[in-house]
Amino acid sequence: MVKVRFGLVTYVDEDVTVSVVGSVKELGQWNLAKAVPLHPAVPPETTEEASFWVGDVELYKGIEPAIFQYKFVRRSTTGGGEGGDAWEWEGSGPAHNRWWIPEEEEKNMVGNGVYLTPVAAWKEPDGDPHTLEHTASFYYTICDSRTMHYSEVVENLWVGSCPRIPAHITHGMKTALGVTAVINLQREEDVCADSAGCCPGVPSTDVPDSLSQLYKDHGISYVWIPANDWDPRSKVGVLPAAVYKLWELLKTGHHVYVYCNAGIIRSVLIVCGYLYYVLGWPYRVMEYHVCSQRPVAYVDQDIILRAEKEFQDKFGSDVLAERCTESPRSYQPQPPPKIPAIQAPQTEQNVEVGQVVNDEDPSEDKKVEVGQVVEGEDSSEDHFVAKTKIVLRRTVDFPSEEEKDVELE
Repeated sequence: MVKVRFGLVTYVDEDVTVSVVGSVKELGQWNLAKAVPLHPAVPPETTEEASFWVGDVELYKGIEPAIFQYKFVRRSTTGGGEGGDAWEWEGSGPAHNRWWIPEEEEKNMVGNGVYLTPVAAWKEPDGDPHTLEHTASFYYTICDSRTMHYSEVVENLWVGSCPRIPAHITHGMKTALGVTAVINLQREEDVCADSAGCCPGVPSTDVPDSLSQLYKDHGISYVWIPANDWDPRSKVGVLPAAVYKLWELLKTGHHVYVYCNAGIIRSVLIVCGYLYYVLGWPYRVMEYHVCSQRPVAYVDQDIILRAEKEFQDKFGSDVLAERCTESPRSYQPQPPPKIPAIQAPQTEQNVEVGQVVNDEDPSEDKKVEVGQVVEGEDSSEDHFVAKTKIVLRRTVDFPSEEEKDVELE
């Protein structure tokens, strides 16, 4: 018997849930009535924000594991016709099926025998997750609303979007979060465009210097490491040194906020590198943890693995030496979260089905009408990815400094 954890990042409306269905009996053999429901690690706050869905399934009881195929499906409780729900398949047809191959999954097994499938992104009808489109949409949402969106990944380490008004620094970072150091991955043109509101009345070309001074005036250490969001070589080039700098700041007792424009790609790379290179978390454990804390994050495996050798060549000996000595009280490295022995409900559901795909070619329909669905029992507290502490994921829109009354949560 093996236990497989499935994880999916997707954008859903309030009435939508997510399940996994596949070619083996435990995954319903493509029968949507027997699909295994997944559960949101963190319920989405808005429909513009991604959510991360997880669930464990026990497979191959008493027999050797074998190859199987699977897909994720979404179910809406509204708009599915008279008295029914609507199911939506990801992708279009068997060409977009996902595969689980035992020999290739050995590297993804964690210590307690759970296989962590790579975190997936929902496939649109053309088979592509449209990551760039979703990233741009989220960026413009927080840009237009002049908000600061952030997540606490581990204790004393936050990742998020850039500050857009002075209060994001003076009240949001310093007072609300207790941040004492920031690492900024924006390019100069990003700073001038996205953080100009932090320096009102300052010419665009002077915004970077004025922003640095603003941090200094409020006692926050400022580290600026520009990286090009659309140039893989740029991200690979800055990742090792940026991760090492983050480690140094945390070791000396700083509370660190790492940001880029939206807190999706560049800043996430630095945080992932810290958990993976420095703390030595297994890659999939790191990936699941980051996505559970910040579902909108894009964990770029190619960049992280490409930069790993350079980090180890330059800084690996320092990391190893630190692991062999007692850490100062001000810095206690966070161990990887334990992967709980959770079990997604697999009780067969008593369903009257109007149209169900019940073969190994889920290509006929993307939406299926269901007349009545009776859910299996759900012990919801068992389905959440382990976290180091209660997730802190907020969208913050502090008032401008000109307003006299500032109320903080």
